[in-house]
Amino acid sequence: MPKYTKFTKSYGRSSCCTNYNSLAPALNYSNSCLASNKLSLMVFQQINASLKLLKRTLKIKAKVWSSFSANLPITRKPIETRMGKGKGSIKCWACVVQKNQVVFELFGFRQATILKAFRTPKRKLPFQSSLLSKH
Repeated sequence: MPKYTKFTKSYGRSSCCTNYNSLAPALNYSNSCLASNKLSLMVFQQINASLKLLKRTLKIKAKVWSSFSANLPITRKPIETRMGKGKGSIKCWACVVQKNQVVFELFGFRQATILKAFRTPKRKLPFQSSLLSKH
């Protein structure tokens, strides 16, 4: 979540409606990564759960990079409320994950270890993803 926002709630169309990044994913820090196959919204709790699983399977030796942060507020009105009286309060924070965007990167492990490590967080993500490597 961002520490400071000028306005607490966002209005208008989000950037989730269009797909900008259709190019092949680029590896910045490592030799293997988990990349998304679809355009989707990822909630802050899903980011944290998948990072915890990665660090738990790789132990202390893990060096994991994530290429995004949750910066889009999602609002909801309470159930059985009448229409009007403004926008609802913030329910959660999310981020837009574009197609072919690198989600997590790992460095310094063998291919078998990386396959085992990425198997569990793939289930926590709300989109289909694939494992990519340089070699």
